[in-house]
Amino acid sequence: MSKEVMDIDDTEIILLNDHPVTGKLPSSNRPSPSNSAASSGRRRISTPVLVTSPIAQKALLSGIFGVDSESYDITLYSTHISMTSMSGKLKGHVGKRLGAKRIKGNCIEIHLQDLFGVKLQRNKSKTKKPGSCQGVELHTFVEGETNKLKHDIISLIHPSEETCKRWVEEIDAILQTITGRPKNAKLYIDATASTRNLFNNQIYPIFFSAGLTASVEEHKDIAKVVNDIETMDLSQFDCLLVAGGDNLVNTVVDAVMKKMQFDGGIALAGKESFMAASIPFGVIPMGVSNVIAHTVHGVNDMVTAALNIVYGKTLLSDILFVTHSQSNFYKFSFSAQYGFGSTIMKSVNKSKSTQANRYQYAIAKGLTKSKFRPYGCEVKYKPVNACFGEPLDGATCRSGCTVCGNDNQSPCLDGTRFSDPLQDFNPLELSNNSSQLSEMGVGDISTTKGDYLSISVYATPSPCDMAPLGLSKYTHIADGCMDVVLVHGTERKEFMRFLKRNGNAKNQLDFPFVESYRVSDVSFHVRLPVGWNYRDRDYSEIVDQVRQQKSRIQSAATDESIKVVADGDSTVMAALEGSGSELSDSDDSESISSRPTQSAKSNDKSQENNKPGPTKMSEGYVHVIHKYTEYDRRLKKRNQKDMDREMKAKVKEEKLIKSVWYLDTCPCTETDLTIRVLQKMVIFYGTGMSSNSKEPDVFCFPAV
Repeated sequence: MSKEVMDIDDTEIILLNDHPVTGKLPSSNRPSPSNSAASSGRRRISTPVLVTSPIAQKALLSGIFGVDSESYDITLYSTHISMTSMSGKLKGHVGKRLGAKRIKGNCIEIHLQDLFGVKLQRNKSKTKKPGSCQGVELHTFVEGETNKLKHDIISLIHPSEETCKRWVEEIDAILQTITGRPKNAKLYIDATASTRNLFNNQIYPIFFSAGLTASVEEHKDIAKVVNDIETMDLSQFDCLLVAGGDNLVNTVVDAVMKKMQFDGGIALAGKESFMAASIPFGVIPMGVSNVIAHTVHGVNDMVTAALNIVYGKTLLSDILFVTHSQSNFYKFSFSAQYGFGSTIMKSVNKSKSTQANRYQYAIAKGLTKSKFRPYGCEVKYKPVNACFGEPLDGATCRSGCTVCGNDNQSPCLDGTRFSDPLQDFNPLELSNNSSQLSEMGVGDISTTKGDYLSISVYATPSPCDMAPLGLSKYTHIADGCMDVVLVHGTERKEFMRFLKRNGNAKNQLDFPFVESYRVSDVSFHVRLPVGWNYRDRDYSEIVDQVRQQKSRIQSAATDESIKVVADGDSTVMAALEGSGSELSDSDDSESISSRPTQSAKSNDKSQENNKPGPTKMSEGYVHVIHKYTEYDRRLKKRNQKDMDREMKAKVKEEKLIKSVWYLDTCPCTETDLTIRVLQKMVIFYGTGMSSNSKEPDVFCFPAV
């Protein structure tokens, strides 16, 4: 530094017309540099010429600060901060700040919209009193690896606390005028020590700097989370934040969607019109499976998720409307898996390991001889128009996707009803007869059946750590379509090739044993064997004899009533032989038929006297009296053991021929499902994947 330019620690604030440079000065009253040097009575510090934006703006504040051991002449405008190096040189790491654009050799700009917070920088104090002021902290972000963002702090060093407070107040007032950034949120977080520590160390400082206050609810029971959302007034919060895995995220989104339909008076019966979510969701990945967070943020990173939330960057997403037999609503979801995928999710949920390779070992376990098998299923679907493309077209969904049209203009913002233009029909109805459909022509649907190793339905690309580009690379987030992937039974070696392509840039759907369809509605009917062959241990000879005796008594009573009518008066017989209309229209015949004759009474008495002994007990029945012996007790015990053993074998056999549906990470007890996609019903904080998302081959198998 030359002698004419003094160090920032030895520099005094230059007064211009009895006002410090950092004060608010009207442009008309601001003197020229030559006049200010003369009025100060000493040498004027040489200052580079301020470079402004193309549109001339009024300077709000101006002053000299230290940044990264260099002195800068900094000026605050209503849209940006201009920084000019006093030494005539600009360090490279300063110019790399995200949002800072180099204008000339030694001048950069920092746009205020790239800042999310401003604070006073103080020294740490050992007492309760705050430490001495050191300057101003500007909280922003820098780009890291692909799709990743990092929290960055630009420190403007200045010794005057009064000057720093003035800058903080002015910048904070401008940041408060930026719309779309949440300030009041409801936060659901997993109640684990590790999750709590990660949140306090990495996420809370970002929220605190952005002025985001959150009402924290620790997640201990799913039912409590659902009850809390059902009774919540959503208008009190700007957003709902979820710090956890896919299970907690799916629970919160499903509960909110159900609440919206209930408040809007919409029955969940597969109608065309639904109520979209009126509040955005912020997802912070802190669970075992973070597919939803990876989809909306483009990466599985907590800091990136927190920065997207505080900046208010949003995107719209489709959601699946899942019903089971008889068109009964089951759940809202983002993906569904049956077969190999559900086997993996079951193993991961059972595992208590927190290691990063738990998915690899779950996949290796699913490829063993006892787990690797196909499942019979019949699939009926309604394909979309050709303009929506197909899963093999190679068109990926990235930030600013023209297919999805994610311009944030959605009914999610005002909670109005939304009707998907593709949904002009009711979903499929499942029954024992799989060909029965509701309000759909035969030419509108397609059918396929077979034995499949894996059945998957995706409303989003569903990226994860094992598939960074997505389990379905070419699925779009908000195009109103879903992709159905069917993997036929094949050799284990070929299926492993299919799995490995999930971890690289190759298309995993480009195999002869893989079918993929882009549809708007789909119905699944699991094909099971006809029956189960086993001995009927519930048969009892005594019970069968009692049943037969009771049947004989009832038949004898019926024969007696027939004989009474046959021996009755001729008037009654004539009335019975007449037409039904004449009998009902005649009052005389009705009275005669309802009054028993004397001969009928005498016949009843004679017949009652002539009845055999056992048949006289009409109010009960006679059965064989059997004494319960020790032999019977042992026989019953032995039969019960045989029944339990056969039931275990039956359950084991059913596991071999039937799998379980998994909606996201939640198991589904139903086997026959109908799935419909709802377009742009949910809004998330995030930007999606960037256009340069190209990951290396990350898929590998452990030694087994």
